[in-house]
Amino acid sequence: MFKKVTWAIVSLFIGVMLIFAGARESIIYIKKTTVDLNTAPMSDFNKVAIAKGEIGCVLGSFATMTEEQKFLGIIPGSKHETDYYLVENLTRDEIVKIENGEESPSADGFLYVVAASTDEMKAALDKNIQGWIDYDDGKTDKIPEAVQFEGKLWKQSKEDDYLKYRDDFVAECGLSTAMLAEYRAQDTKINAGCFAVLAIGFGCLIFGIIDSIIVIRHFLNRKNEY
Repeated sequence: MFKKVTWAIVSLFIGVMLIFAGARESIIYIKKTTVDLNTAPMSDFNKVAIAKGEIGCVLGSFATMTEEQKFLGIIPGSKHETDYYLVENLTRDEIVKIENGEESPSADGFLYVVAASTDEMKAALDKNIQGWIDYDDGKTDKIPEAVQFEGKLWKQSKEDDYLKYRDDFVAECGLSTAMLAEYRAQDTKINAGCFAVLAIGFGCLIFGIIDSIIVIRHFLNRKNEY
């Protein structure tokens, strides 16, 4: 009976956690809640959402850290090296106009962090960085191509090392952390897999409820015997 009680508690706990995580991303997936990286105000970078847009200027990479990829934010997965980049929210066209003196930098411009775990995204961001180095050094008069991004907004790490690397790099760029958005953009997408997790969560919850009923009935029957 002790095992029944333990399994009931564990199943209920896991079920509730999976339903909570799965429901959040399922709602985002169904409603297609999307934040445009170029047109959304900085205040919109404060919640989990689909993130799409282009990255016209990558200021640089400030850290590479080993990070466990968690599905839906709670389910442990494999470990990957994640590179963190500081970027501006401008499109390439906006940058071209600013460089040509056709427009002035917007007072509403801001910075955000991109967390890249795939080789493809890392290569694209690094290429943009090198393109800007070549442009600033006069090796080319062509502004680098923008990086097309699709992923999701997610909470930034609270680890001391990460925060120090990030804030030190912002300062090195002559900028202020007041310009930095709260959430980061990471290159993992919200997909239909969240529905499977939701189904598993409900399964665990039902299993836990059934076990709880069995346990309660067992104790009630024993009480009646006395």
